[in-house]
Amino acid sequence: MKKKKSKAWIQGVALFSNDKADVSIYQPTSIPVLRNGDRIRYLQSYKAKSKIANIRQVKQGISELKML
Repeated sequence: MKKKKSKAWIQGVALFSNDKADVSIYQPTSIPVLRNGDRIRYLQSYKAKSKIANIRQVKQGISELKML
């Protein structure tokens, strides 16, 4: 996306789809670690760090990445 000069915040997330998974985090991380049941609440409450000014360019960039 940077090569396309697209300025959109992309937030990484680690999602464990097995709700029985035992996950321990030993240090603070900027990447949220979620269980399957937490994903909808996380997405609904997420606040972007910045607004997307060039949404059309971002969509095009994502479409091109899908083709790789």
